[in-house]
Amino acid sequence: MFEAILAVGGTILTLWQFASPWPQLRRAAALHTMDQQDLVTLMSMAVNSILWSTYAIFISDEGIFLQNGACLVLGVHFNLFFLRHSRRKEAFSQFWAATFGCLTCILGWCLFGIDERQLEHSLGLVCAFSNLQVQCSPFYQISLAVQRRDFSDVPLGVAFVGGLSSMAWTAYGWMTGNPYLGIPYALAIGASFIQISLYLKYHRTGDHSISV
Repeated sequence: MFEAILAVGGTILTLWQFASPWPQLRRAAALHTMDQQDLVTLMSMAVNSILWSTYAIFISDEGIFLQNGACLVLGVHFNLFFLRHSRRKEAFSQFWAATFGCLTCILGWCLFGIDERQLEHSLGLVCAFSNLQVQCSPFYQISLAVQRRDFSDVPLGVAFVGGLSSMAWTAYGWMTGNPYLGIPYALAIGASFIQISLYLKYHRTGDHSISV
């Protein structure tokens, strides 16, 4: 029963986390500052959803599949919105094509390059690494914000809600004996705490605003 509650709570928080960039993207589109947004986070979210959806199909976990399927829809929508309002459409398209090619190679190797006994382990490791990368992606935007002394484009919602989501999925991962959920999400809690701490430290040095 408690596992189901954690799964539902983690799903809601993850969807909230993945939806959190939307107000920021709309604001950037209105101000014509889309190219200053964190493309790494947007792409990481979409790629992460693809990987976890594939993993969920393999282990027959409907909960993980539905969650990441919904997150994938959000990720695709945000990336298309970015492409529509960005002035770097060609570079963005090339970047996505290269990412998709690498992703195809990774999934192809996992699905056809190894035997079935190692497949779950390999997919789990890839998904765990991808998930940790998503949770750490706001560090890039924070570093740019420190240099520009402007925190209006920092995806604080990703860090804050991501920390709450990580707590739920860490507990769920350990309760179900799935280290590919438990370990990376436990590390992600620390990453979220550091991101929020950096934001609070540098945001106080000036009169900045932020949309969460």
